[in-house]
Amino acid sequence: MASRVKRVSLAGKGGLRYELVMATKQQRSHLDEVGESYGEHFGHAAGFGVAMIAGGIACLVHAVFPSLFATAGSDTVRRLHGTLCKRADKPNWERHPII
Repeated sequence: MASRVKRVSLAGKGGLRYELVMATKQQRSHLDEVGESYGEHFGHAAGFGVAMIAGGIACLVHAVFPSLFATAGSDTVRRLHGTLCKRADKPNWERHPII
């Protein structure tokens, strides 16, 4: 006997198509605000995320073994802050101050 598939309505606020269109508009708006292409934004955001994760792991290791990674957390924050400060020179910084 074939199993039945339950169909779910996506009628809320215009359904899935509406949600995808709105997500695309918001994404495009954000990329325009920061003045980057999708690829550029992906690279910057992913780089920041990886650096924060690596810095966080170093801090956790430092918490257990104080002689290891003594300055890794502060070095990571300092480097990321310097990168953000360089972005201040880009157009539209006033409207979108963070990544």
